[in-house]
Amino acid sequence: ITLSVENHGNGTGKKFMFVYKDNGPGLPPGYDVSNSKSLGMRLIKDLSKQMGGTLTYSYKNGSCFAIEFYDKVARKQED
Repeated sequence: ITLSVENHGNGTGKKFMFVYKDNGPGLPPGYDVSNSKSLGMRLIKDLSKQMGGTLTYSYKNGSCFAIEFYDKVARKQED
């Protein structure tokens, strides 16, 4: 699990990237993360929604879930 932080241009907040990786077999080909009804996927999707972030999934020698989100200052700038 990693969490990285970047400044979001001209002192208008910070961008965060929360990444979870494992070395397992990954999700089956054609698996639709956005329409999954499993408890684990619902928790991941709900977490990213609560943080105002976007969720992406990829396979890189295991599952890789990334949630990109911004702090309150940066989110206000976008509104």
